Amino acid sequence: MNSYKLKLTALTPIHIGTGEVYEPTNFVIDGGYLYEFDEVLFLHSLSNLDKKAFTNLLNGNDYIRIIDFYKKHKSQAKNIAYHKVITSKKVEEKYNKIVNKDGSKNKNQLEIQKTYKYPNTHNAVIPGSSTKGMLDTVFKIYPKKIKDNLVRQHLKISDALMMDGSVEIGYCYRKHKDPRKKAKNSIPQIVEVISKGSNFIFSIKTIYSFSEIIKKFEDYFNSQDRKNIYFKTSNSSFTARIGKFSGKAFVVDGDNRVINSYGKKVSTHTLYENDDPFGWIKIELISDEEYDVSLEKIESANKKYFEELHNRQK
Repeated sequence: MNSYKLKLTALTPIHIGTGEVYEPTNFVIDGGYLYEFDEVLFLHSLSNLDKKAFTNLLNGNDYIRIIDFYKKHKSQAKNIAYHKVITSKKVEEKYNKIVNKDGSKNKNQLEIQKTYKYPNTHNAVIPGSSTKGMLDTVFKIYPKKIKDNLVRQHLKISDALMMDGSVEIGYCYRKHKDPRKKAKNSIPQIVEVISKGSNFIFSIKTIYSFSEIIKKFEDYFNSQDRKNIYFKTSNSSFTARIGKFSGKAFVVDGDNRVINSYGKKVSTHTLYENDDPFGWIKIELISDEEYDVSLEKIESANKKYFEELHNRQK
């Protein structure tokens, strides 16, 4: 087995779906950031008079009035927040005016899909299973039967840990690949993504040499459906696509499957704000020394986070 230390760079926003959401009753948005907080700590931070008013709202299950109460007490919520996320202007404007077209208010409009993060540090992480799924597809090493799964053990991948970078929140929407046409059912969603430019480190153990890996990616991306300006290779790096909204063409192992449910070629794709595509990454070889130094920086940053959080919440 060959062992490689690698750096992963987000060339475009990445969303690793979790099924979890930010609920509008446990965050506030202010000044370009979403602040997520613990409702119990928020209650303890209030004056006795405000505690009574807030408790009455909770007993009445009036979510819109609860959200309005949070907005009026942003300073308390921000002070005890355990996590904050860069938020786009469009999302903040939506937060400040949660209403339907008929004037009624709707709490569900601000549920925000979370990307994958470690729950203790809230740092974004790209799980090894996501990277392995991408490589399995490119290498075409899916076993025909479950009992033949040994072939997949020839590829072992660690989680990719964020070395530097951030997550952010914004809108995504479907768009027709033909600029002259409009996509049907193009309802925008609010999602949390790993910001482009963010860097991660991870490791791979595999029977393949690095040059063989690059060759397999070149063969896979040589398909007409996958040709893209983002795909590039060098002797020590290659680009790939990962995560939700990457597009069907990049998550199947045969060109004949790059079709929709009607048997036609997929004609739309999902884009992030400013028309950024999702999921493009660069993977490059790094030395053991660079990997170890990066790991130390990550551990130091985590320690600092916990110290600051403890002091703030105390």
